Amino acid sequence: MIIKFNKVSIICFLIFISSIVNAQNRITGKITDGKTGEVIAGATIYIPELKTGDIADKNGAYEIDHLPRIKVIVQVSFLGYKSVVQSIDMATTTSMNFVMEQAITGISRYQMRFCKCLFST
Repeated sequence: MIIKFNKVSIICFLIFISSIVNAQNRITGKITDGKTGEVIAGATIYIPELKTGDIADKNGAYEIDHLPRIKVIVQVSFLGYKSVVQSIDMATTTSMNFVMEQAITGISRYQMRFCKCLFST
């Protein structure tokens, strides 16, 4: 009887350890504009190797659930902003905020003249 109890205990212990090792993780955070500090609602957060992601809500917040505890590459993008690509270790990170920089700062006089030439009738 003692031998059976020890085998059952060992099996339960191994199942418990494997569930901890394979535990799922979550990452949350906020996307903001680096110049103004305003939130960027609608920014896309994507993890290519896991084919999962989220879209920032009206408060710039995002949340991605059911992630394995591995290192991943996270891509953050939004029209008019430079994309952010960052490696994150999901075993140690549960929250990550991203600051995005605007990609377009203005249009030069030369570009304006070129556009007028293209669209004039």
